[in-house]
Amino acid sequence: MGKKFSDQKKLIKHPKKGNTAAYTFLVDLYYDKLCDYTRNLARDDFKSEDIVQNVIVRMWQQRKKLNSNISIKNYLFKSVYNEFVDQYRKKVSLY
Repeated sequence: MGKKFSDQKKLIKHPKKGNTAAYTFLVDLYYDKLCDYTRNLARDDFKSEDIVQNVIVRMWQQRKKLNSNISIKNYLFKSVYNEFVDQYRKKVSLY
């Protein structure tokens, strides 16, 4: 299964077309790594998983807008970071 999506452009092209197997492959490939990265930012396991899940769901919802020329890994890590910052700003503004 993974060999089919080994090429970076294919890894983005298939989810853009609605291929759920490719999307699942992406989630399986990056979910734990993204959670580990986010734990270092948020210092909270539940918040970290929530942030990663938000990004993954949003990626699926906006899959048609994905640029085939980008690194999906960089896109996901940057998206997780931006989601963390957004949630942090909302939390700070409440106080």
